[in-house]
Amino acid sequence: MIELVIILLFVIAISFYISKASSKGFPLDIPNLKGRRVIYCDSGYASIFRNKKHRIVSKPDFIVVDDKNRKIVVEYKGRKRGIYSSDINQLKATIVAVRDKHPGVVTGYVINDSGQYKKVDAYKSTELLVSEMKTQINNVRLIKSGVCIEYTPVTKKCKGCGFNESCDVAAA
Repeated sequence: MIELVIILLFVIAISFYISKASSKGFPLDIPNLKGRRVIYCDSGYASIFRNKKHRIVSKPDFIVVDDKNRKIVVEYKGRKRGIYSSDINQLKATIVAVRDKHPGVVTGYVINDSGQYKKVDAYKSTELLVSEMKTQINNVRLIKSGVCIEYTPVTKKCKGCGFNESCDVAAA
């Protein structure tokens, strides 16, 4: 019974946080988006977006509505510097997943802790976006199924990583 009360209080707190984030507008400093209406915020228990045809599942960090009523996907990275091709691919995959529920999504942003951001225009069809990421999507599916794939991290990326001090690769 106590567990149920704790879970209920947690759900109420998360709902309160989301409603506050939505009423204050978009919190991150991206031109043309600051203060805009947030219609989705990944609070940990937020809904998942699925593209059944391409078997892509994703949760964006935010979906924001701009001044022309267009929906924009935002992926936030908790690192100090660098926006990498893997971040862009994650954003594109998220756009593909979100399009099932919000078909007009054609723009997204990746932003990091230092405020550096990159706008990604994804005016291409869903099929074309998926074909551009085919290798990465296949690698993710292999890893998820338990197959170990050979990967050499980019040294530059490791230097800006939040796990730099506890990363086995960075220590090598």
